Amino acid sequence: MSKHKGLAALLAVAFLLTGCSGRPATEQIPPEETGTAPVRAQDDFYRYVNGETLASAEFEYAGGSNIDTLDSSAVIEEVHRMIEEIAAGSGYQVGTEEYIIQHLFNSYVEYDFENAGVPEELDQLFHEIDEVATIEEFLLLDARISSEYDIPNTLNLKVGVNYHGQYDAVLQFELVREIIDADLGGLSESYDTLDSIRDKASRYIQAIGYEEEEADNIGTELAYNALDLYNAVGAQQFQDYQAPYFQLYTREQVDEILTNVDLDSYITALNIDLQYADEFGVYNEAQLQALNDMLIEENLPALKAWAIGRLMYAYSDFVYFGYAPLHEWATPNYQDIEENADYEIIKNFGMLLDPIYVERYYDYETDDELRGMIEDIRNQYSILINQATWLTEETRQGLLVKLYDMMVVTGMDVERIDPERTMSLDYTNYFTLYRSIHTLIRKTNDEQLEAPLNRRFLGMRMFEVNACYIPNLNAINITVASASEPFFSVDQDYYVNLGMLGAIVGHEMGHAFDSNCILYDFAGVYNPDWLAPEDLDALNARNEQAIRYFEDNFVVFGIYHVDGAQTLGENYADLGGLESIVNIPETNEQRQIMFEAYARSWCSKIVDEVLINQIADDVHSPDFIRVNALLSTLDAFYETYDVQEGDGMYIPPENRISRWY
Repeated sequence: MSKHKGLAALLAVAFLLTGCSGRPATEQIPPEETGTAPVRAQDDFYRYVNGETLASAEFEYAGGSNIDTLDSSAVIEEVHRMIEEIAAGSGYQVGTEEYIIQHLFNSYVEYDFENAGVPEELDQLFHEIDEVATIEEFLLLDARISSEYDIPNTLNLKVGVNYHGQYDAVLQFELVREIIDADLGGLSESYDTLDSIRDKASRYIQAIGYEEEEADNIGTELAYNALDLYNAVGAQQFQDYQAPYFQLYTREQVDEILTNVDLDSYITALNIDLQYADEFGVYNEAQLQALNDMLIEENLPALKAWAIGRLMYAYSDFVYFGYAPLHEWATPNYQDIEENADYEIIKNFGMLLDPIYVERYYDYETDDELRGMIEDIRNQYSILINQATWLTEETRQGLLVKLYDMMVVTGMDVERIDPERTMSLDYTNYFTLYRSIHTLIRKTNDEQLEAPLNRRFLGMRMFEVNACYIPNLNAINITVASASEPFFSVDQDYYVNLGMLGAIVGHEMGHAFDSNCILYDFAGVYNPDWLAPEDLDALNARNEQAIRYFEDNFVVFGIYHVDGAQTLGENYADLGGLESIVNIPETNEQRQIMFEAYARSWCSKIVDEVLINQIADDVHSPDFIRVNALLSTLDAFYETYDVQEGDGMYIPPENRISRWY
């Protein structure tokens, strides 16, 4: 939906202004400025459908949004009730989701965060880090802590999806994007990030006894090292989170880079079998080289401060109240303690709630109805691909294989935990339970190296109002909360379902063929060469046309243009999704029901500042543009509402775009 933006099922957490279009830009008026004047469908379809709702909605104090079809508050209330019922229950089998949730809830309520002090094992660990005398000792301890406490390590080495393999995982050196909690990407705009790194590192090591002056000097050295890591990469890659994808390196190539690391010992300390250390994913060789250069005795104090800071930040709830230099970062609990326990379980351990939520709020009838609609959409997508005359036959057949091999994961794919897998959990108190669950999460993630990835991997929680496409698995996740009213119901008109969740399914299906994910072949392997060169050329030309369409025709507040390159992938997914459902209705009335449901699904009202920030940073277009811009390029919409030249929704045929036609 991407507004947007066994135990394996429970715990596996792995994983661009262009030329003029020949038509003046159309100002799309944000809904919060529209008033209550009647609007024609032909002029502003978004406001035609949602105007009355928008006019009557009022902002809450300090709120950036006051209505949203994707509002998940009702779902969260269901989850709160579910947790409270579980906490009050009895007779649960040891190791089951209910048993663990009950103990998480009760131990959280009983834990005195403000007065308990720092857990002894953490305090000892901070001092153990501080006492290491060599880089070799530091790296071994760094790896062990990473494995046992489920936090990043200095090399940012972890198990993750292998984009270049078929449904497998690989050890990969991810890009270091932050130091402690400071985003290195912020260095593209100012040096405030360096000040933050220095100050935080200083405060963290003052907590274990360093004098302020010495701590500040060590923090400054860490900031200089952080600048080296940033400069090794450059601003562009930090601005683009996804690209470029990593490249596979042999063990020999990695050894040539990491000359200051005993990699065998490091991987063993991560509790990973060396048989899986024959190849690695490397996101940025220059930064990995800079990390290696950082691993010298001269930098040991800064490295230790970084490691201490990572661990303190990850376990901040258990640390900040216990050390005086960190008190101002501690957050006293002013909410009801039981309500806060609910939120903590939802935030940190939502995977435990998935199977219970499915059993309460999903059934086979809903799943059958949903999958039937999905197959209708898939069949329409195959027609689009077959009718795309600009594709070579080889590419067309590959895209069709990818389409029909696409797996759809719903609530019915959620599995219960095997209680035998959770026997190691420590229920002594909230800290020990929190820590031992995270250790198990890390262990389960690392086990992905041992077998093919589960294509039924849950990329989201079942109680989230969302959906997603996972390219390396060629799979769509549809949550239970998304397959519920108002988006979907067996009791709703089929064409309401089609305009709401159907468009979302088409959107996620469309991501398989958007400007980014189309570079993954039908086996889930990132391989741009799987497409014929002429098809890539045609795709790039169509990309440019789509970029111009959004930038030249849609403006907010008269000055803010949608960034067509930044939003290209999501716009293509929207367009492909709509094109895949628009021919399913057979009558004008059915199309009207579908189009109006689609517009309602994006009904939202946000303040100006939030909207402007979205245009600047979000890969999704604003919601009202996702309605009007997409419908303004569909011939079926023109036919259904008799849109003519001069109408607000009208765009000349030569300037309209299509993903496939």
